[in-house]
Amino acid sequence: MERKELLSKAEELGLEFPKNISSAKLADMVEEAGFAAKDSAYEKPVDTDGEVIKVEKVKENKPKIAPAMAANRLIRCIITPMADDMRDIPSEMYSVGRSTTGFIKKVVKFNKETREPIAILRHLKGKTRLVQVDTKKPGVKKLERMPAFNIQVIPELPIEVIERELAEAKGRKKAK
Repeated sequence: MERKELLSKAEELGLEFPKNISSAKLADMVEEAGFAAKDSAYEKPVDTDGEVIKVEKVKENKPKIAPAMAANRLIRCIITPMADDMRDIPSEMYSVGRSTTGFIKKVVKFNKETREPIAILRHLKGKTRLVQVDTKKPGVKKLERMPAFNIQVIPELPIEVIERELAEAKGRKKAK
């Protein structure tokens, strides 16, 4: 995306940024605001009895989300550490921060279904570890970078299931 497009998209989203911001940082801000950098309007031909009709998709008006809210959005996932020395650790504290999103500090639970902020997940996805790998030559090993965590994103539950679980939890709490 060109700088002019980034600037217009950022202004359209209502983002505040300095005039001398770099294109890379501006692209990050637009992405963190939860909007794709590509345009959602397109044309798709439709065939009706040999006649091709072009149908134009209407550009959706997405709500404006502040970068801090987008970074704090919780994602349902299971995080598994890949290093042998971390497999027995139940949790670990991580913190991330940016001038646009603020500071986020969270204890991340491993090997259990949790909800983690998207900023923490991006941080964990970027972490790597060095692993010795055997080569074709006997006795020779080389170092390779591997991901430090396996992050399995789980789809969100339907609202009806969440409401039912909340009602059951409230019923159990009242029974006690």
